[in-house]
Amino acid sequence: MSVRGKNILSISPWLRRRAGDSWRKRWLNEFPSLAVQASIEPTGCRDYCTGDDLARVDWNRCARLDELVVQQYFGNELRSLDIWIDHSKSMMVGDGAKLAWAKQFASLLTLQALNEGESVGMFSVASEATRIAPVIRRRDDLSRLLLRLDKTTPANEPLELAQAARSYLRFRRGSATLLVLSDFFEPTSSGLVQGLQVLSAAGVGVCLLQLHTSDEVNPRGAGRFQLEEIESRSALTTTIREADLAAYRREVALYLKGVRRVCHRAGALWARVSVDDSFDDVLSVLTRTSRIGRTQ
Repeated sequence: MSVRGKNILSISPWLRRRAGDSWRKRWLNEFPSLAVQASIEPTGCRDYCTGDDLARVDWNRCARLDELVVQQYFGNELRSLDIWIDHSKSMMVGDGAKLAWAKQFASLLTLQALNEGESVGMFSVASEATRIAPVIRRRDDLSRLLLRLDKTTPANEPLELAQAARSYLRFRRGSATLLVLSDFFEPTSSGLVQGLQVLSAAGVGVCLLQLHTSDEVNPRGAGRFQLEEIESRSALTTTIREADLAAYRREVALYLKGVRRVCHRAGALWARVSVDDSFDDVLSVLTRTSRIGRTQ
């Protein structure tokens, strides 16, 4: 599912061809249905979308947030999905393959969600969550979102999940499910723990897809190398032995196991995927993961 060197808009016909399978049957159906009997009891707010009744606009909240939001009522909540795309420095390792993969996967996922009547919000995430485009509910709005997604550039900062979670709650829509696409290579593990705690306390249902390249998890090529620092042009010659690579692989395996344990304790779904995995393969992983999570 490689998109290196391609503009996201150029693959939109391919996205439409691949959108035949039911998105809800593959994953969203694994979460409890929001379809319950309607009432006049308000349950929260969401972003205003074209066609919404202006009588439902929450003008007090609009004044505080400086953007249009409408009230949701019990039984009338939109099935909704929010997607986080990590664009921190570590996502550019390997010629930006992870960020490119995340963008393409999010694009295809959005199209399938729209086909199933879902509303979709998309955020770029590093030290905070920034909305890429207004929430969309129709396929007619997909091109606009893809254009903005294509313009999302790497951030020169690490992922700070706790800070991002706090900033995201300003935008969160009712009972939206959150899918996070990231490598989760943070400076400290506490950021992941605290971020999940913030989301859990707010009642956010979270699924985390941890991305990696094959070279990150299983590097090859022991020998003598010359490393050059890009800015200063200073060089360092070093030797990497097979024993060094074996030790690195063990550390990565321990780290991945730790991330999975943290997610399990926080009640979040977690799966590890490679940038070489196909869209259908990842949807199958998500479906299996959600079923396992619900039985634990």
